[in-house]
Amino acid sequence: HRQPAVFTHFLNGLDLALRPGQEVVVTGRAAADDTMNILKALQTPYAPHLVAHLKSDQNAEQLSRLAGFTSGLSTENGVATAHICVGSKCKNSTTEVDILLKHLLNKP
Repeated sequence: HRQPAVFTHFLNGLDLALRPGQEVVVTGRAAADDTMNILKALQTPYAPHLVAHLKSDQNAEQLSRLAGFTSGLSTENGVATAHICVGSKCKNSTTEVDILLKHLLNKP
C-alpha cells in the first residue's frame, strides 16, 4: 500500500540532515508576557529546521545538562531574549520579535 505521508517525513528528515538546523534559546520568565510574545512569534514561520528551547530559572540547570551550549545564555537587562544558534554556537541575540524573525527568515 502507498503511504504518501511517509515520503513527506522522509523529505523533512533529509532536509535536517543536509543543512544545519537552527536553535533558538529563549531566556526569560516562563509565564511573562515578553517571553510568551517571543515564543508565539516562533510559531509564525514554517520552519521545520528550527528547534526552540525555553530557558528559565526553573529549568536552567537541567537544560544546560541536555544542551550544554545554553549554560552561558541569559536575558538582556532582565528582558526575555532570543538567542539564535547554529551548530551549538550562538551568535545573534535580540529582545525584539521583528529582528528575530528577520534573522530566522534570512531577510536583511
